[in-house]
Amino acid sequence: MKKVILVIGCALMAMCVNAQDFVFGDNLLSANVGFGGHGHKYDYNTKFDCVMIPLQVSYERCVADNLIDGNASIGVGGNISYGTRAKSTTRTDEYNIKYKSKCRYNCLDVAAFCNFHYQFVDKLDTYVGMQIGGGTGFWKAKEKIDGEKVAKATGSSADVVWGMYLGARYYVADSFSIYSELGGGIHTSIFKVGVSYRF
Repeated sequence: MKKVILVIGCALMAMCVNAQDFVFGDNLLSANVGFGGHGHKYDYNTKFDCVMIPLQVSYERCVADNLIDGNASIGVGGNISYGTRAKSTTRTDEYNIKYKSKCRYNCLDVAAFCNFHYQFVDKLDTYVGMQIGGGTGFWKAKEKIDGEKVAKATGSSADVVWGMYLGARYYVADSFSIYSELGGGIHTSIFKVGVSYRF
């Protein structure tokens, strides 16, 4: 009877122990699409419509594992994000003169990050991270009066991007996973969903 109880106990312990999905030396190559974001410092009070869904690619490498009861690890890496937004307005004055203006804005962010991973259940990698980097934006604006172009301007801006975020990654296979992140501090998006390849 004691042997049976011991075997059952060992089996239960084995079921409760999660093998880490992100261990020292592992590499993650990821790509995602984003939602939200506000553009750079060119007119924060203007709401821009999304023209191209923001895209991001990232690389991460595990540099430490077997932390906190063997369920935690640390990864470092970098990412590049790109998105395009636009704004168009049309108005007619009291003299029936029609004014139309357009502005197109391209955002590019590059950042380095550090993630702290903790695995609560098998195949699910949850993490919190922080990133810091630089962002640049290029804008082009033009205005027409009664269909004739009267003004055209271009410009750019640059600033520091930084922020914290939460993420969760589920492994559908040994090398492939799906994931989502919330936050981050970049200009192109604040919520992201994507896929990762582990090698």
